[in-house]
Amino acid sequence: MFDRVAGGFLGAGLPLLVSSEVTASVVVAIGLILILLAPGRASLLAALALMLKSPGGLACLAVLVCWIPGLVLSIQPFRSLSAFGTTAGLMLGAGLIHVFLARSAEARALCLKALVIGGLACGVLALIAANGGSVIYAPFRGRAFEPFQAEIFIKYYASAVACLAPVVLLAGLRLGGAWRSAALIYPAMALAIILSLRSGAGLLGLVAGAVVFALIAAGLMPRLRRPSFGLLVLVIAVFLAGLGWLFAHAPAPPPLEAMAGGVYHGPIETPLPLALVDAHRQQIWGFSLAQIGNAPWFGHGLDVSNFLPGAHTKIAAFSQEFVPSHPHSWIIELLVDSGFIGLAGVIGAFVVLAARWLGIARVDTLRAAAGLGLLAAYAASSLLNFSLWSAWWQTEFLVLCAIMLALPSAPEAGRAQRRIEAGPS
Repeated sequence: MFDRVAGGFLGAGLPLLVSSEVTASVVVAIGLILILLAPGRASLLAALALMLKSPGGLACLAVLVCWIPGLVLSIQPFRSLSAFGTTAGLMLGAGLIHVFLARSAEARALCLKALVIGGLACGVLALIAANGGSVIYAPFRGRAFEPFQAEIFIKYYASAVACLAPVVLLAGLRLGGAWRSAALIYPAMALAIILSLRSGAGLLGLVAGAVVFALIAAGLMPRLRRPSFGLLVLVIAVFLAGLGWLFAHAPAPPPLEAMAGGVYHGPIETPLPLALVDAHRQQIWGFSLAQIGNAPWFGHGLDVSNFLPGAHTKIAAFSQEFVPSHPHSWIIELLVDSGFIGLAGVIGAFVVLAARWLGIARVDTLRAAAGLGLLAAYAASSLLNFSLWSAWWQTEFLVLCAIMLALPSAPEAGRAQRRIEAGPS
């Protein structure tokens, strides 16, 4: 009973981001509490300790080690310590979810079903909210039955569904039957949500995830295997080159003396095409990139990029601060906060994860395609949107990875599903 209920909470939690980040966090936390209350928790903790010695566990530890100098040298040590502790806790929580789901076929089945049902139901709610149905959506936001600008409050959900899309699709394909038919709807629903919310970050994430998913899935066909992987390498190379060009041409910030008084009235340069990067984001990137040279190796401290001198100076041209909350790009944010060492640790962890999925591709191509699609969606969407230190954003990625990595290979999954359907002998 504990396994089934916990699996259901874990699967339903992330789609519930449509209600709020707090709602989703509470539901996932209940799932974790049930795991810790269930019989056999000692063996789960032992399995978690063993997992820390795996390549994935060591990669996570390496990330934390690379961030330690950012704690010592931080301009706001307590804020940096909070960000460090939150990430470490979320990593451990995701590890516990992984070993729990890997142990229980019943929990996996309920988790996947809850993910499909929750994804579709919450997707419908998001579409209603974003297309004039805010009165219906209001109670899910803790508001009275009255109209409000719901699309402003749930714009973040566009990036959430970009990450959910490959995982919900895989869940339906694994469950089969009507579940498969239902899950096939979700990618189109995700696109509709993103377009309704007019989210460039969500669209970039969805497209990146879809391209990677399709190219890896093409590996199922022997004649397409080598061309698809070659095209994937080319796409990544072109994308990185384009990203480097954008960062290299970001505008330089004005000198600090021009920001005296808290408001900058001078001219604003926009060297990048406004169709690609809006004027304010160009200023955010330019200001943040200029800070890297002051602390290139270990950064200024975790989660402090918007507390650097001049960051809260308002730009009179459009009444916005140079860095209102964060740099709106995980690469720039990590360079500012943790330096090249901290960024290298995170990229190394992503490489280890990608290598793990490529290894799985030999025996379970669709699961690997979904895993790499998730990684691409998360990394691409994060280039334009939330702070890397946002707990809910980290939770979505880590929990979705934990769920998919806990799934057995496709032939073994079929045998497990038949045992569940047959019931106790």
